[in-house]
Amino acid sequence: MATTPPLPTENETTPTNNTTPPITDPPIISTIPTTTLPTDESKTANPTNPTNQTTTPPTTNNTFWPTPLMETIIDDFENPSTTATNDLTKLTDSEILNSVRQKGQLRVLCVTWNMHGENAPSHADMQILLTPGLHHLVMVTTQECERTADKSIWNPSKAAWEAALNVAFGEQYVLVRSHGLAAIHISLLCHRAVVPLISHLDSAAIATGLGSRNKGKKIQQEDNDGNVVVLEKGGGGGIRLGNKGGVGISICFGQSSMLFVGAHLAAHKVKCARRNQDFYDIDHGLLKKLKDLPGHAYHPRNDQDNLPNVDGKTLGISAEYDHVFWGGDFNYRINGTREAIDSLIDNKLHSTLVVNDQLFIEKNRNATFSGFDEGPLHFYPTYKFDPGTDTYDTSKKKRSPSWTDRVLWRCNSKSTHPIQIIEYVSVLELKMSDHRPVRAGFEVNIDIRKKKIMKEGGAKDVNDGQNNHENEVNGDGVVLPKKIKERPIGIAESLLGEAKSQICMIQ
Repeated sequence: MATTPPLPTENETTPTNNTTPPITDPPIISTIPTTTLPTDESKTANPTNPTNQTTTPPTTNNTFWPTPLMETIIDDFENPSTTATNDLTKLTDSEILNSVRQKGQLRVLCVTWNMHGENAPSHADMQILLTPGLHHLVMVTTQECERTADKSIWNPSKAAWEAALNVAFGEQYVLVRSHGLAAIHISLLCHRAVVPLISHLDSAAIATGLGSRNKGKKIQQEDNDGNVVVLEKGGGGGIRLGNKGGVGISICFGQSSMLFVGAHLAAHKVKCARRNQDFYDIDHGLLKKLKDLPGHAYHPRNDQDNLPNVDGKTLGISAEYDHVFWGGDFNYRINGTREAIDSLIDNKLHSTLVVNDQLFIEKNRNATFSGFDEGPLHFYPTYKFDPGTDTYDTSKKKRSPSWTDRVLWRCNSKSTHPIQIIEYVSVLELKMSDHRPVRAGFEVNIDIRKKKIMKEGGAKDVNDGQNNHENEVNGDGVVLPKKIKERPIGIAESLLGEAKSQICMIQ
């Protein structure tokens, strides 16, 4: 892959490489006010100026940092239904289940955090990170949780982290699935009220770390114009270690299929092509490992849904599910010197930073995450901080600030407006790691079968014909899942990316 030129200076108006779009001054939008650095950062050293010397931003239209997309929950006393839609703690289980069935909509939260070997934060900080009670379904993916990457290879268990998640969410939520691959971990939690809608639960891990990669199978075929094109199907595999890779959880709600992937891709600024390949290796590896979709959830795809990218690669499992969410430390960096990036952040030249973000560049040229969307990248770069501070890296390496931590989604459903993003922020309050956590909130339209609506304390037949396991029923008449014992993970399984689910609450 051709190298990307250095970050343009603030006096340049266009990049020197035609693969990136022109750099223009961002418009001042009246509905999005110009903001200053977050309050908690202003109380300490300037995050990009270790000497704490202030920089006066230029008084031009370039001085602009857009407001992050953040959801706020406000009690509306004139219209209580508005609050009830957002705050699940004010509803009974049967009311929540009936609402989801009637509206065909789930509130989904995806959180990613590279924890730099740290343990779970305090209960109060977990509440800030996860906001329990606002979402029906929560995906939490971590990298280097509890232990660093090298130590996690020998001790991959994340039982303490999972226990902290259970405490943070309380009895209203259940941990429906978790899966670990060395230092990479994913958990999927669900409000107990909508458990009856769940079916087809599975998980798998794909290692893309140190080792040899099996090449994908080359296939020649004709396009619609009769031209012969070469596509790469598959790929991945080989003997790879789990220091990098991805873990995926597949699940169905009603007749809608959903896929959640947590990934940690190749590090270092110069490894952009390797990150692109890691994405496709994980995507095709999960297609081989996760069980096939059930008949009621499978929807035949048109070839237009999975066109080859610029390198001839097609998607794997990300083209098969209705709703697909990827989160993790993708490790894409901002092209440019540390000095240039610091200056752009200090002067709030947001648009110049974005067009030099490697993931922005690679997606625009269709080299990775084909057909995926991302929310507005309005928060400050999430990497790399001196732990415990708001100061970007002051070590000898002086790594450049970058948006390494991201959440992207792809929708293959044919319904109208199937996914709406309502939040995309970094959590500035949690400073124990060299990364800031990132939250992405969504409203997701799902296909719910028309079944008898439960009444308070009424019918127990709420499985929609999907879950036939015998579990207990709570006071609202909602079926609760039955816990099973933890499954230990062996060292060999962790090393080779074959780690099984640690805890599975629903079979």
